Amino acid sequence: MSEAGLGTGQDDAQCVTRVVAAPLEAVYRAVVTPSMVAQWQAPGEMTATIEPLPDGYRMTLRYPDSDDPAPGKSGEQEDRYRARYLALDPPHRVVQAIAF
Repeated sequence: MSEAGLGTGQDDAQCVTRVVAAPLEAVYRAVVTPSMVAQWQAPGEMTATIEPLPDGYRMTLRYPDSDDPAPGKSGEQEDRYRARYLALDPPHRVVQAIAF
């Protein structure tokens, strides 16, 4: 996993925006509270663990155990990424850089 490009404006950057029908404060907490991020970031039957860091977090997503292991990006049955908060404007705006 390379953290070198976090927040550097590299050409491979993507912008993702979502409109959610919920109070601003609730959405903001869901995006910046580690235990909440672990709940909604894990797709399907994957489980998530999160390591809070001073400027963001490190997330590990694990595929469920099976006889036919799912290919992971970071390991045999897991995906890992590092997220860094670039801008926080509670409760209106969160800007993150994420590197797998």
